[in-house]
Amino acid sequence: ATMREKVLVRPEGHIATPNLYDKFHANNCLPSSPKCTDCLRDWRGATCHTCKAECGCYCKNLCKTNIEKKHVSKIFYVTPPTYSRDSSRLVPKIVHQTWFEPVD
Repeated sequence: ATMREKVLVRPEGHIATPNLYDKFHANNCLPSSPKCTDCLRDWRGATCHTCKAECGCYCKNLCKTNIEKKHVSKIFYVTPPTYSRDSSRLVPKIVHQTWFEPVD
């Protein structure tokens, strides 16, 4: 497979826009308390309804925060190989997927 990239120059006057992490960090809404992160990692599934008490600011703003469109700085073009043994497989197997040896 071959891959090439096209770099796009940022237009004049186009300002950098903050991402969701930056906005939450600025408002002190990141889920950084141990109680909040434990609740969000619950193996039964976590929602903002179940973690509202532990993650108040985070849950309140998660679906309400609007993010401005970002400048696309690169476009990647990937061309799959022309011929392969298995035409349905575009991504080759890697060693750890085919190695059968006990790991101690």
